[in-house]
Amino acid sequence: VTSVGGEQWLETVRKHHENTFQHCLLVTGVAATYATRNGLNRQLATTLVNAALVHDVGKAMVPQQLLDKPGKLTDGEFDVIRRHPRAGYDYLKSHAHLPEAVLDAVLHHHEALDGSGYPDGLAGAQIAPLTRILTVCDIFAAMVESRSYKSALPPSSAIMTLVDMALRSRVDYEAVRRLALAFDIDLPDTLE
Repeated sequence: VTSVGGEQWLETVRKHHENTFQHCLLVTGVAATYATRNGLNRQLATTLVNAALVHDVGKAMVPQQLLDKPGKLTDGEFDVIRRHPRAGYDYLKSHAHLPEAVLDAVLHHHEALDGSGYPDGLAGAQIAPLTRILTVCDIFAAMVESRSYKSALPPSSAIMTLVDMALRSRVDYEAVRRLALAFDIDLPDTLE
């Protein structure tokens, strides 16, 4: 990522909002742990880690007061937040030479298997396997980190929340199961 402009964009994010920068680093660590503990091949692991590193760079376009708002966002405020995947994708597409899989993961890391996510309302097989993994790593990281409006969850509680999301067809259970294994938490092979 460094050789394609990601470092400059990450510095922009850090200057704009330190917590988003720290979140990108945490998601990167979670993704690297996932890749290592699950034996992903080098190319796939590199793609996942690079996608994790830049997945939220579009938040540099979101006003700080929205990123730090302690209460519930209004519909209008959430609409602004929902633009960050496309903003990150557009920037990286025009300023970097990243693999399409990284760009797709940046654009679609807030999609849900049931079609209720954003920005494109993708569902099921429309969401690439790598993006499904990044989504689970991103949600996990958000739950285990402290934020101004919430306490950090222990990893086991975050995994159980992800299992619940998988039961509601929001995230990919296999990605959740493999993430759980990376943190030494055993889950059944299937949701049945």
